Amino acid sequence: LGTLDYDWLVIRTDKNGNLIWTKVLRRNGFDHASFIEQSLDGGFILGGNSLCKLSANGSSVWSKKYSSLAGSGSSQTAFVENADSSIVFTGYYSDTIVGECALLFKANSLGLLVWWKAFNFGIPMSGVDLKKTADGGYIIAAENDGINACLIKTDSVGDTLWTNNYSGISIVNSVSNVNITTDSGYVLTGYLWNSNSQMQEIFFIKTDKYGSSGCFENKQPILIATPGVQELAISYVGGSASPVNTSFEIHITSGIDVNNYCLSDNAINQTIQDDEVFLSPNPFNNGLKLNFHRQQSEKALLLIFNLAGEEITEKQILLENQSLDLSFLPPGIYILSVITGKKVYTRKIVKI
Repeated sequence: LGTLDYDWLVIRTDKNGNLIWTKVLRRNGFDHASFIEQSLDGGFILGGNSLCKLSANGSSVWSKKYSSLAGSGSSQTAFVENADSSIVFTGYYSDTIVGECALLFKANSLGLLVWWKAFNFGIPMSGVDLKKTADGGYIIAAENDGINACLIKTDSVGDTLWTNNYSGISIVNSVSNVNITTDSGYVLTGYLWNSNSQMQEIFFIKTDKYGSSGCFENKQPILIATPGVQELAISYVGGSASPVNTSFEIHITSGIDVNNYCLSDNAINQTIQDDEVFLSPNPFNNGLKLNFHRQQSEKALLLIFNLAGEEITEKQILLENQSLDLSFLPPGIYILSVITGKKVYTRKIVKI
């Protein structure tokens, strides 16, 4: 996949690199290509400024462009395909109302919008990579204006469960991808500019399943918007190209330096685990019981946020079984966090 005179160039080869077919996709307007992946039906999904579904032989099945009702537009950088052939994308979104945001949206098998969400921390933000998690939700790797690396965890409909910002090492120039590890945690990679060594370096951040690495992190609430978006069907004119087959040698060298900016042997324990805290009932009417598996007199901070990232209430509590009077909350979905030392417990609660 590449860009040729602002058109999309798609080349398919066999496993040995022998050419099978080439396609040039052309439409009016600028296009750039970000990704291509094979879909469950053997075809391909490719995207950038717009999205296109190709059959296995390279014929166009459908093509769409998604733009804001308030000006500007969007671009896509990564996607996952669900078993029903629906597709969830992440990338970049901008308009005159919500600003520059990381996006997450779902389209059905025909490219028609199902839902759309935009996220930021109050500064320009872009989604870079996306994976589907075992609970049916999604994990998004994002970057904040070329400064911070971010992880955003959502449920299956794009509502935020938790977020984490990683900063303090240096200036993060770019986030590359996120992967799910065998312990249900995450590894986030990219590159940064080290102001001390005056060199560009690759970074790796390992977290537990709640995004806690124990290092340089900030569980800052995220701002969520559901912007007005219009879905436009666009047409590509197909053609073929004749690329020149050339071979080249790859030289591999060794001997890199590894800098351990922060090692946290107990990083997996930095987050209070599911079996340590119990909430009931959830959904709730007016009261919510908060029970701790190991009761102690340690002080903790309880915070509740709405889905726009706004703090609703804050209070000091002890890690003891207690009932919370939440009758003042209007019906809706909220994020409850209990913070003590370096431990954080975060859960979505529903007031009915």
